[in-house]
Amino acid sequence: MTITENLILPGLGIAAIGLFAGIFYQAASEAIDRRRYPPQGELVDIGGFRLHINCMGQGTPTVVMDAGAGSPSITWGLVPSEIAKFTRVCIYDRAGFGWSEPNLRVSRTSQQSVDELHTLLNKAEIKPPYILVGHSLGGANMRLYANQYQEDVVGLVLVDSVHENQMTSETWKRMKRELFS
Repeated sequence: MTITENLILPGLGIAAIGLFAGIFYQAASEAIDRRRYPPQGELVDIGGFRLHINCMGQGTPTVVMDAGAGSPSITWGLVPSEIAKFTRVCIYDRAGFGWSEPNLRVSRTSQQSVDELHTLLNKAEIKPPYILVGHSLGGANMRLYANQYQEDVVGLVLVDSVHENQMTSETWKRMKRELFS
């Protein structure tokens, strides 16, 4: 055997051990985190996967909040608890974020997020009227929701929202590279 062959086999073995150790560590860490940090609200099955929604307060209309791209619902911080002092407020995690499970059957689009939110609100029995609040990408989602379900929406609040013409396929590719690199 040459020196190269003597180095390749042990190197591959070490890499394989490192890979399996990393997979085990990730799985164990996720299990510990799930026990340590359970969902603050409830997980609702909307057809093959579950979305997380957390509602608090009483009153009508219900404020429904959608966080920015790549952000879980908890990024709203203390805002929902302040709104809950005078009406009902619901924050949720889009598929694959926060406590929500991913929906691997379809690509992620604002239309898909709107369809899933509409199903979530119906399955969780959260009745309209709604005031929709969207931050960043959540703003584009909420504008689309308000356009499609006008009879359910009595208000729309956009917080540093993107405009639908901002979100081109090139923008999505760049965001994915930034988020997942």
